[in-house]
Amino acid sequence: MPISLIQVIVRAPPVNRYLPRVQRSSRLAPRPSLPLTALPALIGLLPLYGVLLGCSIPVQSTILINVFERQRGAAVGIYNFSRFIGSAIGPMVGGLIVLYYAIDVVFLSLGVMLVVAALAINRYLADPYETKSS
Repeated sequence: MPISLIQVIVRAPPVNRYLPRVQRSSRLAPRPSLPLTALPALIGLLPLYGVLLGCSIPVQSTILINVFERQRGAAVGIYNFSRFIGSAIGPMVGGLIVLYYAIDVVFLSLGVMLVVAALAINRYLADPYETKSS
C-alpha cells in the first residue's frame, strides 16, 4: 500500500511530537481526523474558491467608490488594511482555538460572526441610489 504525503508529514518526528499534546488539551470529545479522501475534494474546490473570491473584489471596490465620494483613497486604504490584518490574525486565532478547544468551535464561531455581520450589513449599509419611501 503506497504511503501518502500526509501520512509522511504526520509521522515525522517534529509533527508527531505535538499531536499527543493537542489531543490531550482538547476539552471537547476528540474527533477523528479528516479522511484522506477529503484532500482531493479540497484540491478541487480551491480553484472554485479563488474564482468566486475574484468575482467579489470588483463588487467590493464598486461599493467603496460609490459610498465614499470624497475620500475614496482613505476608504480603500482602511478597507484593505482591515482585510489584510484579518487575513494575518485569523489563522493564528483559529489555531489557538483549535489548540485549546476543537476545530468545531472555529467553524461555529465563524458562523456566528458571519450571521452578525450579515445582520449589521442589512441594517446599516444603505444603497446610495435607493430612493427613500415616505
